[in-house]
Amino acid sequence: MMVVATRYLQAEGVSHARLYLYKEEGTFLCQLTKFEKGHDHDPLFSPDGKEIVFLHTPDSEVEGGKNVADAKSPASVEPWRIEPTGKGLKKLPELPDWYRTARNADYFTPWFPDNWPTNAPAPGHPDKVWERKSSEPPTWAEIDSLPVTRVSSPGGVYELILKLGPEDLGFNGPGNGKFYEFRNLRSGKSWRLGELPGFLGLTDLLHESSHPQTLFLQQGALNVVFFSLHIGSTDGDWCIALDLSVPSLHVLPGNSVALRQEEGASKARGGNAMPIPLPGEPFFLVLGTNRYEPIPGSKKTANISYLTRFDAALNGTPYVQLRTAPIFYGASLYRPGKSPAVMKIGQNIGRD
Repeated sequence: MMVVATRYLQAEGVSHARLYLYKEEGTFLCQLTKFEKGHDHDPLFSPDGKEIVFLHTPDSEVEGGKNVADAKSPASVEPWRIEPTGKGLKKLPELPDWYRTARNADYFTPWFPDNWPTNAPAPGHPDKVWERKSSEPPTWAEIDSLPVTRVSSPGGVYELILKLGPEDLGFNGPGNGKFYEFRNLRSGKSWRLGELPGFLGLTDLLHESSHPQTLFLQQGALNVVFFSLHIGSTDGDWCIALDLSVPSLHVLPGNSVALRQEEGASKARGGNAMPIPLPGEPFFLVLGTNRYEPIPGSKKTANISYLTRFDAALNGTPYVQLRTAPIFYGASLYRPGKSPAVMKIGQNIGRD
């Protein structure tokens, strides 16, 4: 089961974050909380899955699309519990120990931990020694003489070759990485990523937050790596997934709940996306953000955020209502028989 705290922005009036329950594969089950005011956020399943503890901000000081964690003057916060059946809603005197000690799930990110050695190489980043050379732009001879960054999958089946071109000099944007190559060492086939359908550009590979050397997400039929790409000042940084099994490129979080384009439009719709592995499963989650999406029924726009589940074919199922303007306020997944059985995706994930 998945419990997600979501706030649906409205054209008029005040909107509130509430808890919604889903099956893990994305089927909506029910709305769990229905307070008249305030926000419900950061839910977490108990270790046995029999209850969900969450935080409730009873007043409406935190408005305007901000997360509770972003408030300059935080409102009072109360701990509550509820059962997945919707019964047993109760205010708690204090948070249980298992809630206090829970940590956010691992995720893929371009950022390195604060304790990362200053002179240590950045795994998954192309060699940019030429940026410190005097020749601008660099000649092909200079680029060809530089080391090529090679990244191999743990099983040794796949290899990525991050080879730069002159247009990559000092610029992170569409068109970067057209000379990157992908090789299947088992079959002997290779592809230039800039020639794959849907290519927009590629820069650095993302890595797992707790293990910066981990660049590949390989679980069962799932074989994928994630690249970052700066689109521009309006759209910001996007996440591009490379499916190693096909191969093919996919913009994340994709068109799941995008409101800007018309029904049936084929243009890729991306945004800032944080891939979250589901250990032991051929699926992963993505916490995605789209900028300047319309609020239904108005001319206003907002930065929306939402959680989506992707399968091995990179088909996404969002944990929100379609054609809405949602804001993510935290989630938790209960997976009995798997390790870990409970996963936390707090609204501050990636910022804690």
